Amino acid sequence: MSTRTRRIVALLLAHLAFTGLALAGDSQPESCGTYLKQPPPKYKLARRILTVNAAATALHVSVSPKDATREKLMTLGCNMGLSHARDQVFLVWIFDNHRAAKFFEFSQGSANGREVLRHVRATYFFSREDNTQTFTLENYSGPGRYGTIKTDLGLPPPLPSP
Repeated sequence: MSTRTRRIVALLLAHLAFTGLALAGDSQPESCGTYLKQPPPKYKLARRILTVNAAATALHVSVSPKDATREKLMTLGCNMGLSHARDQVFLVWIFDNHRAAKFFEFSQGSANGREVLRHVRATYFFSREDNTQTFTLENYSGPGRYGTIKTDLGLPPPLPSP
């Protein structure tokens, strides 16, 4: 397995571990339909990680802190998911600080992990293999004070026409 593939697998596992902290009762069913009708907030791409065959993509993006609302973040996640609909697996970490988005390394437990963790605002994820699509609103307010609200968005976005 290449270094790049190991890295994306580590990021995906980190996402599952990170969002798995949500309580079972915190999952709410919804869909991207409403959010795709709204313009997404502006964002900056901080990092892009692709697997060798480009079947999986992980992104780190940042938005303005004023755009870090559930509705705007879900709009961004759903729109980015639609843009990456050809991927088998897609994950985007959304931050309210560009530097944090650029240097975040959750999977390695880096020294800057706790400092940048407070800037994670949401994750959006889909997997064609598992037929899942989720959005997770993140709230880290300090060591031992972390919460998530996970939203089940149903099936992954439809594949674009050839």
